[in-house]
Amino acid sequence: MNRIPSPTHPRPRLQPAWPLPPYRYIPGVLPHPFRDPDGHDHLASVPLPSVAWTPGQAWSTNVHHRYALDLFDHRFYWESHEVWEAVWLALPKPSPERQTIQALIQVAAGTLKQHMGNPRATRRLLGRARERLEGARGHGPVVCGVDIDGLLLQLDADTQWPTIPRVGLR
Repeated sequence: MNRIPSPTHPRPRLQPAWPLPPYRYIPGVLPHPFRDPDGHDHLASVPLPSVAWTPGQAWSTNVHHRYALDLFDHRFYWESHEVWEAVWLALPKPSPERQTIQALIQVAAGTLKQHMGNPRATRRLLGRARERLEGARGHGPVVCGVDIDGLLLQLDADTQWPTIPRVGLR
């Protein structure tokens, strides 16, 4: 089975009590997490609150965001995308927070496409993520607890993407 390799030096977990899925979903290769009866349905075992974002809440305390960061940094790209999407849907339009979370969703999707060997989709998704991060950067160096410049530097470091980006919470 084609599996995404584990990171060699992941950062400490932000939500360590919440389990990581038993496998990293790769479309067309592994069972779909929700639609396939053999899927891991990782969110069923995670006590995520029904409200993904509350106005005025500190990003460092948002459990959806913290769990998505855990998933991303442990290379569960599809899974992190799903959790961030719940946050994105709850954010006001337009807002720098919504731009940033959408960029994180696109970075996760682009990284998964890179792993799947689809450089064209990777370039397209990461290009859109860069545009959104540039727009969010106008509202400060840190949005949603994400170091915007640090993430942009990682995305711009190499178009061939020999390394996997890391997204930390500040």
